Amino acid sequence: MLAVLILVVAGAGGFVGLLYGGGLSLGTKTVTETTYQPVTITPETSTQAANQFVFIEYYCYPYSSYGSYKPQPGYTILFLYLKMQNQGYDIVPIASHSGSYNFYLVANYAEQFNPIYLSGLKNALPMTDLLNGLRTYGYITFEIPSDYLDYPIRLIYKPETGNYNVQSVNVGVEGAKEKVSLESYDWTDLNHLVITLRNDGQFTNVTFGDNDWLYQGAVDWLYVNGVSPGGYETQCSLRSNPYFVYTQLPPHETCTFTFIGSIGFAPAKGTAYVLKVVTTTRNTFSFSIIAGQKS
Repeated sequence: MLAVLILVVAGAGGFVGLLYGGGLSLGTKTVTETTYQPVTITPETSTQAANQFVFIEYYCYPYSSYGSYKPQPGYTILFLYLKMQNQGYDIVPIASHSGSYNFYLVANYAEQFNPIYLSGLKNALPMTDLLNGLRTYGYITFEIPSDYLDYPIRLIYKPETGNYNVQSVNVGVEGAKEKVSLESYDWTDLNHLVITLRNDGQFTNVTFGDNDWLYQGAVDWLYVNGVSPGGYETQCSLRSNPYFVYTQLPPHETCTFTFIGSIGFAPAKGTAYVLKVVTTTRNTFSFSIIAGQKS
């Protein structure tokens, strides 16, 4: 059985320090700031026992070069930063016995790309067996046509043997091109805030949820007057795994959230407050709402 992970990549960016001590070049510009690219992952439906899973997060960074290595004309180096955890299996093989990764990409719907191996790559994903209860982190790299970055890319995990229940999260990373608007709000009851958010983007899903992959706590993606409410209810689709509960909002769609319990401070009726929404890509959107009113 194949574990299929869906990635959507757009644009170009850089992540410096973990990859190459000498810096990375993007075209003619040397990248010295931290920027990122979004990635969308769809988990596979599995009949495996709920207590057995491979939990994976992905970050994606396209580059025009790496050190002295330059891809062929018209191609881009695609760095994937993986966080993996084995829960319940004796081992999860990251690489084959022949020494190649158990991952490949399918781009432009039909073309397969195998990983490339860059000399001197720091923090590469270990080529090892991931033991039960342990986690690992690292980069794998691919070389794909640059125009494929505008289309969905499938990351395939295919070990030589065994079936694995892969649970993946659309974490995204900083710098995703997202557009979020406040469709409406109702704060007529000062202890009962209802907001409806719209994804005004063209292609990218927007995700709201706890961005810590090993901790699910209170609402940490919405703030009113700098204070985060204690919890919420929604009729929108919720996705989850043992460490993460989140809502994914497709382009042009809306989602209503009802925040329950204490708002976290004592609002004054008729006073305008800043509503701040933070997506899992760490993009922040701010709106003005008035206590005791609705739009």
